[in-house]
Amino acid sequence: MNMPEYVIPFDNCDNTMVGCVGGKCASLGELMKARIPVPPGFAITTAA
Repeated sequence: MNMPEYVIPFDNCDNTMVGCVGGKCASLGELMKARIPVPPGFAITTAA
């Protein structure tokens, strides 16, 4: 069974996910990928 993800860590978010995690979380993920310090956290998806 394929279950939707409800919680995604920031480091797994990127700009392609704006529709499911929102712009702020997607941007935080991009900042982490650019090695800019971001506190650890997570996004609650729209599937939740």
